[in-house]
Amino acid sequence: MSSLPIGIVIPRLKTSQDLAAHTRCLSLQSAQDLGAHAHWVTDAEGDADTLLNQQEYAAYLDALLAGDYAACAQRVQGLIDRNVDLKALYVQVFERSLYDVGKRWERNEISVATEHLATSITESLLTLGYPRLFGGTHKPFSAVVSCVANEFHQLGGQMVADTLELNGWHGYFLGPNVPLKDLLGFVEDKQPDILALSISVFFNMPALTEALEAICARFPALPTFIGGQAFAWGGSDRVNSFPNAQVILSLADFESRLREIERKGCAG
Repeated sequence: MSSLPIGIVIPRLKTSQDLAAHTRCLSLQSAQDLGAHAHWVTDAEGDADTLLNQQEYAAYLDALLAGDYAACAQRVQGLIDRNVDLKALYVQVFERSLYDVGKRWERNEISVATEHLATSITESLLTLGYPRLFGGTHKPFSAVVSCVANEFHQLGGQMVADTLELNGWHGYFLGPNVPLKDLLGFVEDKQPDILALSISVFFNMPALTEALEAICARFPALPTFIGGQAFAWGGSDRVNSFPNAQVILSLADFESRLREIERKGCAG
């Protein structure tokens, strides 16, 4: 779901483990080095439209790190009750906090267990917005969202799928580590307007390449968008070599692609 996303998703949307694990395996100085590449993370400080002020955000982050689901849920539910923009909630609260958790993990300020707990709580918090998320009118467009084979970081893909729903699309999120054969079969069955693949670990690039080869051979006209933290270390050239496949670096970019497809669909 902003610079979300998705995600998506797309991009974009990485869990804190996504950010920190890549930092460690590549021996970067700190998670701060990821700042230029964290396309889906928005720094809300100083933004007049920020949902939480600095004190409120700090309290939310402290509760998240302490594993206090009730306090986090109370804060998020309060925002939802104020009818805030769910896209802003995803970016300014969920993404921002996960990024901050990842930075603390990289600095050895928190344990892997605490990081996993924060991610798990965030996954649960997403559901608080679902009554609004799934209560709107759908457009006649659909998308399949999936993590590539051997990719187990699913929160980004889930947020991308939610972003599709926020834009009125039907989103089918298949989750982590989807075997290629099953992905192809599902796409064949649903005949979506687009396919979105999530890849967080750079070393899974061979699995992505294999997937794109099969997708282009079987569904040559299917627009396929790929995103994730893995592209912070390259790999875009692999995607660009396939027709109808594109790397998406931001939610705004992703949403503009959705609008293009909507215009083409309506014109057709």
